[in-house]
Amino acid sequence: MEVMNIREAERIETSEGIMRPLLFGRNLSLFYLEAPPQLEVPAHGHPGEGVLYCLEGEVEAISDQGKTVVKSGTALLVRPNEELGLRNPTAATAKALLISSPGTARSLEEFKELLKGFGSAK
Repeated sequence: MEVMNIREAERIETSEGIMRPLLFGRNLSLFYLEAPPQLEVPAHGHPGEGVLYCLEGEVEAISDQGKTVVKSGTALLVRPNEELGLRNPTAATAKALLISSPGTARSLEEFKELLKGFGSAK
């Protein structure tokens, strides 16, 4: 069993907002995300499935199928390789949980190395 508190997780600035990696399992990874006001993330895809669960605020999910507003208490499923952009159109920071399956990385160190490859860790 593994336990991680959001306040104790390392804060990493990325092009997708401020991420706090929480858990890395064999088949998934869990991140806490803070999307600052006016953040825009260009459309991109990931090889696995993903879930964005909005805890606070709202974000817009933009794909070739249109735009969906994801508000507090709402979950969004992103299929493998689905191209999706995100935007926080509000003046408040949006907070969300991100679940990736399979996991984006197997450890915090591997995640940091992955970010270096994209030039998005600050």
